[in-house]
Amino acid sequence: MDASDLLLEQYKTVRQETLDALSQMQPINQWGLGSIGVTIGFGLVASQHSATAGAVVLMGLVPVLVAFGVIEMAVVAQRVVAARHYLRQLEILLAEQVAGVLASFVGWERERAKHFRVATSGFPALGAMIGIAVGIGPVLGGVQLAHDGRWTAFAVGETLDVAGLVVFTVWIVRIFKSIQRINEQEL
Repeated sequence: MDASDLLLEQYKTVRQETLDALSQMQPINQWGLGSIGVTIGFGLVASQHSATAGAVVLMGLVPVLVAFGVIEMAVVAQRVVAARHYLRQLEILLAEQVAGVLASFVGWERERAKHFRVATSGFPALGAMIGIAVGIGPVLGGVQLAHDGRWTAFAVGETLDVAGLVVFTVWIVRIFKSIQRINEQEL
């Protein structure tokens, strides 16, 4: 086995790792949205019996479920971006090994990276999803508490949700920036 065979085998392995990670995104979205929908439904049903119970479910569980989903997506995105960066490095080594006419055929990841960046295309939508989904639980829970006249619980619940959202937003922005740095590294 010569160097080009070894590099090609490694390329195939890392490429498969990327495809496996990408295939996890759809189930994460499906389970995440499904569990949020069920939790919101459960919270609304619980609020018919007790505004406090409904608010706890809506204001507490919905943001936590959204956070778990976003964390899973960020982990997968980091995995994909890091693997694709490594693939671009392997392509350079492979092109050097096969030189000549074949070298022009070794460059899919480098060419794709010129036109598509994970960090700049997927994360605005992800940010919108966070804002909408986190807003739904606290707003519905807050309405339940306000309707029942439980203003202290309303203030405490909304304060905790806002504080959690700020901390989570700072964290996800840091993750976004690290993914963007990896994604935009030039070779």
